[in-house]
Amino acid sequence: MNISTNNNFTFKSFNQPIKPFSIKTKNDEIKFKEIDYTQPQSDEFLDNISEFFLDNFATQTANPEWQGVRKNTIGFNQNVYDVVKEEIFFKPLQKVLNDPDTTLMVGYNKNNKLVAGIQTQNLNLRPDIEDDKTLYVDSLAVDKQYRGEHVGQTLLNKVIDSTENKYSDVFLVGYNESVPFYKKQNFTEVSDPKVTENLSDCIPEYPNYMTFLEKPIDKTQSRWTERVSKKIDLYT
Repeated sequence: MNISTNNNFTFKSFNQPIKPFSIKTKNDEIKFKEIDYTQPQSDEFLDNISEFFLDNFATQTANPEWQGVRKNTIGFNQNVYDVVKEEIFFKPLQKVLNDPDTTLMVGYNKNNKLVAGIQTQNLNLRPDIEDDKTLYVDSLAVDKQYRGEHVGQTLLNKVIDSTENKYSDVFLVGYNESVPFYKKQNFTEVSDPKVTENLSDCIPEYPNYMTFLEKPIDKTQSRWTERVSKKIDLYT
């Protein structure tokens, strides 16, 4: 795998700039760019990103509730698919994309097909599970054709490295099938029972289908679970 970089970038936010770069895979080259949060994005672009994330997640998990959105299967339902895409991906992405704390990176292959993407932001699942020192990986997906070539690992590290010590920890909710990948990136399961109990109120797929994962990136700071635990106490 070869990674090349380009020094052209024109905007900056808390997590930026991440310079455009490319990854040469076995049979292709993926070119990555960060979406400029200062510029409006078309509905067509947001729909394409939403569909990409949905299609990848739906085929990754064994959760039967996703059956209706798995294309080319007996249980596929176009109306259900459209609602899930709109409510779970399109609208939230539309809401956060102009936030300077949000990072969205996308990768296109030589045929200009979207094949990889990552979206991160500050942790803010609800008022007591909010922390501006915790980097929340909302979505990370790689087309199955390009898995096993360190694409996901590179995307994750690019974002983490760009934060310049803004965050103490990284937190994400991963499908159980993806846990081995994240553990290879030195993530561990969240062990604080108070935090996991309250997170499960937001993520009903835990623990049957999803796992809470964390990774410290600045060990000189307090841990995110300590800070969130104190907030939970204030709201109960």
